[in-house]
This record gives sequence, structure tokens and C-alpha cells, in this order.
Amino acid sequence: MATPKVNVSAKQTGLLNMEQTPEAAETVSQLLNQDLERHHVFYNDRGFHDHIVHHLLTLYGSGANASALAAAYQANQVVQRRAGQADASLVAALHADWPATSRAHFGQGEHYASFLRFFQDAIAQRGAQAVAQDVLFAELPNPPRRGMVARLYSGLVHPLLQLLYGLEWEQPAIVAAALAQTAVHPSDVGDLMVGVDEYSRDKQADAASVEDLCHEVHRRGGPLAQAASFNDMGFEYIERMGRHGLVALLARIRVDPSHDLDQDTARLVHSAAYLVAAAAWHPPHKPTFDFFLMQVAPSFHLLTSSLFFLSLPPLSPAARARLIEWHLRLQVFEYIAHGCPALRLDHVLRDWSAPAGMAAATPRHLLPRLLLTADDGHVVKVARALVVACDLSRKWQGCSWIRIAGHDAWVKLMQILLTSVDGRGDDWLRQGKQWVRGAGFEEAWEEMPIME
Repeated sequence: MATPKVNVSAKQTGLLNMEQTPEAAETVSQLLNQDLERHHVFYNDRGFHDHIVHHLLTLYGSGANASALAAAYQANQVVQRRAGQADASLVAALHADWPATSRAHFGQGEHYASFLRFFQDAIAQRGAQAVAQDVLFAELPNPPRRGMVARLYSGLVHPLLQLLYGLEWEQPAIVAAALAQTAVHPSDVGDLMVGVDEYSRDKQADAASVEDLCHEVHRRGGPLAQAASFNDMGFEYIERMGRHGLVALLARIRVDPSHDLDQDTARLVHSAAYLVAAAAWHPPHKPTFDFFLMQVAPSFHLLTSSLFFLSLPPLSPAARARLIEWHLRLQVFEYIAHGCPALRLDHVLRDWSAPAGMAAATPRHLLPRLLLTADDGHVVKVARALVVACDLSRKWQGCSWIRIAGHDAWVKLMQILLTSVDGRGDDWLRQGKQWVRGAGFEEAWEEMPIME
């Protein structure tokens, strides 16, 4: 049985439809196959993720040439660890009884290679869409606790990101890796979302948007707004503080399956971009994007993972609505988890000007200047996501939920990103100083650059 391999063509360039060359296509395919064959999903025991798939496909989809792709791979492969060998008996057991065997081995990173081999075998037999439907999307529209959909949202939504790239580039090998990655993540965040679903069935609170809820929590303050601390951000701390209040708040976000889900998808992408942009204002410091809000608001992870919804396979309206609903709720969750920063988009757009030499007619025109950034791929992922968000939002211009309007506003957001890396040395980038981590906490801003 042939193992699925990555095979990207020069015509497969993702959502931006950039032109590419056969040389770049061959290079990205070769490097991605090396990554999937050699590397574990986690490169250390703290659960830090291998970003090579995201990085290389984003570069390729943004117009990077073969040498830039090779340089990015070489820079990031040195920290990775070996994938290990699959356990043949476990793989056989997964084939014999997926439900029982998977439940006994979920959430354990040491089984990544075995899950990967299982999904590679299954996809070689039945195809990526059929396998993803059976083990993942079949849980919708009412995902269970500790299931695959619940795990998709853990680890700063990295499983969701990996699946995004597999679907966007139509690569079964990457879908297999994404499903294996999902299986070895915990289900804590998804289990919270299941709890919100259960609460929503019994109680109908006033519906609200992501933006309105975030502004409300910041304005009201109180225990929920103060639940996280700079030294203890994230799920565990919020769970210990006022869990019921969080569930009731998140239940106010609802997506109607009978509504225009294309518009709801665009709104999801736009709200993720809004949170990233509006939280960047903290004078006297230079506007800086929050690492965590970008990842799950993404995270860029929420921003970049929001693009997942533009590549979904055919799903029922109820299933699609549930995924959108969870992602919107996750945006509010991450906002609270990282300090409830004041959201001041008006100041970002009005009171900060980019340095000379950064003018552009559209955000897409600034994209080439970010392709050679010597980080692990987060910068170019955010840049591509902003360009996609700009293009998508323009289709819905005039809707009441549009908050970032016009090319000038989107260009300014790209300029903020560019100033965080332009002229900075490799040490600056390796230390992650292009981001603020936890924009709602004063401690996070102490070493950030001051506006000139």
C-alpha cells in the first residue's frame, strides 16, 4: 500500500492564487515530504509545535522562490526531533477497532507515529475526505467531550492549522499528519466548548458578537476579566476562576445554520483580524501584535486558523455552523485568557504613522518584503492572513460588522507587522521580540519598543 506523499503543483498556490514556478513546487514538495517523514509534531517535551508545513506552504503560497523555501527549511529543521517508529500492533488495533483503541491512546504524544501510520494507511485505501469525515467531521454538529473535534482546538489550534493547510492545498499526506496531530493533543479547550453547547440548549441568553462581548468584559471588569495573570495565562487558570461565568458568556455567541454561513465565515475572519489589530495599541509603545491573539484570535493562530473555514469540505449547515460558533467563542476565550486588552482600533488607524518607505496601495504589495523574515513562519502567516482577510472583507463592505474598512486601514496593519521585523537582527526574531505576549498585561509591554 503506497504511503501518501506531498505533491504540490505550480498551479496549487492556495487562497492568494499567486504565480509559482515548477522549481518552487518541486522544492516545497520535497522539503515537506522530508518533514513529514522525519519529524515529530512536537519538538520538545513542552508541546512546542513543528511549524515547517505551515511555514513552507505559506511562503510558497505568497510567492517565495525555491531558495527562500530551502533557507526556511534549513533554519527550522535543526530544532525538530525525530518522529520515532510506529508500533505495528497499535496500528493494527486502530484498524480493527478505531473507537475503542483511539480513546485509549488519545492525547499521548508518544503515539504520534502510530496514529500517523494508521491515517496514512486509511487514506491510501479510502481517500482523505472519507477518512476525515469518518474520524472527525462525523462528530458534528454535536461533538462529544474528549473526541477528535474537541482535540482539534487544543495546542493554540495547531491541529486545526495543520488541517487547514492539508485541505487548502489538497494534500492527503498533510491531512493524515493533521489527523494524527489532533489525536495526540488534549481535549481541554474543546471540552469547554462542549460545555457551552450543553448550557446553550437549556438557556437562551441575548446573542452578541465577539467584538461586543470583548468590549463588555473589558468595560465591566470583575473576576472574569481578572481571571488570568501574566505568569499564568491560558485555559487552566480561567477554568479555576469563575468557570460558570465564562460558559454563560460564551453561550451568547450563536450561529444559526439557516443564516448565510458564507457571511458568517467572512465575519469570523474579520473579527479575528479586528482583535489582533485593536489590541496592538498601548502608548507610548509602538503598536505591536499579540502573539497569542494572532494564533487563536489563533491565534494569528485565531487569525491564521480562521482561514480554515475557507477550505472546508462539504458539510451540513448544522455542522458548519457549529465549527464557526466554536471558533468565534474561542476568540473571546483567548481574549480573556490574555488579559482583556483595551481594543482601540481607532487609535491604531489614526494616531500612528509608518516610517518612510513603507507606502503601498494594497496590503498585498507589502507581502514580498516579509518573505525572507528569519523566524519560524509566524510573520509571513500573519501577513498572508491579513491579505486574505482584506480581500474577503471587501466583498462584504457596507455590512454593519465591518470595522476595518478600506485598503488604507489594511495597509496600516501590514505596516505594523513590517516595522516589527524590518531592520531587526536574527537574535531579535529568534527571541520573538516582534510580538507582545499577553497584550492585556502591563508586564508584557515593559521591553517593547517605544514609538518614535
